[in-house]
Amino acid sequence: MGSILSYNFKTNSWQFVNTTGQVPSLRSDYTAVSTSDGRIIIYGGTSNKLPATPSIVVLNASNYVWSTPLEINAVGPLTEHTSIIVNNYMIAAFATPNSATPDSKLSSLSNDSSSNNDGLFLGVGVAAAMVIILAFAGFFFYKKSKTIYIATPGSNAS
Repeated sequence: MGSILSYNFKTNSWQFVNTTGQVPSLRSDYTAVSTSDGRIIIYGGTSNKLPATPSIVVLNASNYVWSTPLEINAVGPLTEHTSIIVNNYMIAAFATPNSATPDSKLSSLSNDSSSNNDGLFLGVGVAAAMVIILAFAGFFFYKKSKTIYIATPGSNAS
């Protein structure tokens, strides 16, 4: 990525721009966000089926200089995620931990079928209880709202 493609909205034209600094490796499955001060943050991804390194790089869009910030409390390499800027924070969500690295600090979902079934049984149980309660309540209100006619001699009550 020593040279990147840039689109000029004023002239409606494309041009290649040379970059300097710590040029990152080519990568896929990453996210890129734009900051309010003109930087582009690229996070995560893979390079040759391995975690892309460094995991976070920043391009200053005003002078096209790459830099690698120091990550504090790094979560490990991510791939196939989405990112967004909110105020001064980049939020990455719906990530897949890049399992090619054994020391990844991001915990993955458990493959233990019993823990997955517990949530399923709890959800089905709550749903079934709600259906039963609503059925009884509906039956009660139906019976209560039904008008009862008492036949008396000489009336046409049915």
